[in-house]
Amino acid sequence: MMLLKDYLPNINKKFKNLNFSGLAFNSKEVKKNYIFIAIKGDRFDGNNYINDAIKNGAKKVVLFGISGGGGPEASWIMNTNEPEKVDGFIYEAPTFNFIESVKVNGQARFPWLPVSLFDYFIWLSEIRFGIDFDSMDYREAVINDDTPMLLFHGDDDEWIPVSLSDYIAEKRTTNIQYLRYENVGHVQAWNADPELYIKTVSNFLTSLEK
Repeated sequence: MMLLKDYLPNINKKFKNLNFSGLAFNSKEVKKNYIFIAIKGDRFDGNNYINDAIKNGAKKVVLFGISGGGGPEASWIMNTNEPEKVDGFIYEAPTFNFIESVKVNGQARFPWLPVSLFDYFIWLSEIRFGIDFDSMDYREAVINDDTPMLLFHGDDDEWIPVSLSDYIAEKRTTNIQYLRYENVGHVQAWNADPELYIKTVSNFLTSLEK
């Protein structure tokens, strides 16, 4: 077993003597007392391997959603019958509401088009392809969830509106830590201040050991 103080010397002293065996991003590599961090990638979604990680002895399960990957993490909250299996969520510039993200993306890419046209395109997609955009609004599910949550977002994001994260931070009253960056673009929080980012994530993970 490893002591957190040996790897994160600057953490709060009450966490220094907590122990764990290791970290894993692949459920196949999880062993007893590991912390499993589930990330949605281009080919695989770590959310689908939560049960495998637990069976292999994961001590904690943390879901990590970046940009569009934030949607599946939030969807898990809305649709799961076993919320106790996840110990924490980390988001950076997440898509909590697909419609709002589409509008912002569209206006950024095609600034010469009238805003009203995007509502028409959305309506047409619902009729033509049977897409239920309302089912991709995860805001209330995230607000009502009580699982510890760490949220990063830059206010100069042209792809995912920072107002979505602002809304969550305003409405959710428990177990949320929100870092809102000034003059920082889409998923650029680490680039803006690597030391702060690493320290914040490290402190969040150690807080889950309580």
